[in-house]
Amino acid sequence: MVRNHEGCGHHPGAHALDPAAGQDPQENLRHVRMTSDCPLFDPWLLDAMLAEFLASQDTDQPFDYYSNTFPSRTYPTGLDAEIFTRQALERAHREAVRPPEDTPDDLALIEAVYAEVYREDRLFTTDEVLALFARRPELMDINGTVRAKAIDPDIEGGLVIRVDASARIGSGHFMRCLALAQAWPRDRGPVVFVMAEAEGTVADRLAQEGFQLVSCPGPVASPEDGAALLATTRDVGAEWLVVDGYRFDTAYLARLTGHACRLLVVDDDGAAGLPPVDAVLNQNLHAEAALYPDLPAMSRLLAGPRYQLMRREFLVGPRPAASAADPARNLLVTLGGGDPYRTGETVLEALELLPTADLEVRLLAGVRPERLAELTDRARRLRQRVEILPQVADMPAQLAWADLAVTAGGSTLWELAYMGVPALVTVLADNQEPSSRLLAERGAIRRLGRAETLDAATVAAALGTLLTDAAARQAMVAAGRDLIDGRGAERVVRTMLLWSRRRTS
Repeated sequence: MVRNHEGCGHHPGAHALDPAAGQDPQENLRHVRMTSDCPLFDPWLLDAMLAEFLASQDTDQPFDYYSNTFPSRTYPTGLDAEIFTRQALERAHREAVRPPEDTPDDLALIEAVYAEVYREDRLFTTDEVLALFARRPELMDINGTVRAKAIDPDIEGGLVIRVDASARIGSGHFMRCLALAQAWPRDRGPVVFVMAEAEGTVADRLAQEGFQLVSCPGPVASPEDGAALLATTRDVGAEWLVVDGYRFDTAYLARLTGHACRLLVVDDDGAAGLPPVDAVLNQNLHAEAALYPDLPAMSRLLAGPRYQLMRREFLVGPRPAASAADPARNLLVTLGGGDPYRTGETVLEALELLPTADLEVRLLAGVRPERLAELTDRARRLRQRVEILPQVADMPAQLAWADLAVTAGGSTLWELAYMGVPALVTVLADNQEPSSRLLAERGAIRRLGRAETLDAATVAAALGTLLTDAAARQAMVAAGRDLIDGRGAERVVRTMLLWSRRRTS
């Protein structure tokens, strides 16, 4: 529909960009274009746009075109409006016509929104729609598989991720950021990881994925770190900056706010006193708004396991069927990148206490060479068949092999739950306590206690019970799979793109 701000004319059968479609021939008329595929448009937004456009007409440089979609989108798709002169309309008609792209799923979403917020006696606003999505995020799944075509991919931006990985801090933060990067549309812009620590196979993995790696100078979370990170976002023209790590404090995050790209912070335990970031992602079972009382009203909180970041390799093909072995014979031990409390040695000691020799064990050991030699030597002396694996390229294959796992309470818990592997869990850090406790209450795992006090007898007793109890293992699998569907990264990226805009400051 083409609309003149001094009057309204709707011309059935004529294209919206056709200047000959019944328009007034007067050259000084201004027009507003709103399309019928934007049924949630906010009239107060249009008032503000019109006011600024008309005010420019009394200046030395009057606007001939005004939009919230070009050259960069400043409002989500569906809140599109354009204001233009007759001359601009004629140029647009000569140069391009964009075909409609709406689908039945889009219509179903709009109908669901209208059922919630529409009233005959009043207009609803964008803020009401945003509040609805915050209250009922499952609505966005209705058209979750629909991808709108960008007007011009070259004007979109990339994704910059600040994260680290090392034997000391582990690789869990990096792995979940990798899942987010994999879900980012490749035609949207480059994905760049900025890292001060990138040990092990991190660089090779990023190269395989086609992502860039930029080294971060200066101490971690220092002003130099932040300045280099912001410089990378400017070089990339990033739409979003993602920061994930416990060492990035409030002062560091504050230096990253208010710049051209939006900022998403990945958190696990409720970051007190957050600066005005654009979004917070807490993918844990205990995540809730009460953890973030200082979060600004316009910030987005993505909370709970529906946003669990699952890497692409876990999502290829259907989920494997849970093991029905009785007793269980394949035991996987995976303790993260560091294993600071030597829990791997504790598990090997526990195997000595088990009466059964009919057990195959794979211990994934992301440790330094000297400890790897110690583990290998100890494994040779056991009755069970034990394989020490320092580097694993295909983690889903390891999980599909396992009947039971002993693991640390990090992001691997969710991979095990998705793949249907029951787990005995030890807690390495305070931030792992809430999720492991709630998962145990749901029946999805069994807890072994804190890693720093864990002993071989406790591990041996728990293994001896669960290896021979197929019904208990099946119940754990069912409870875990109820919590995660593997679409978390897709949901996070979809939300990021929905609210994406590059600021002009």
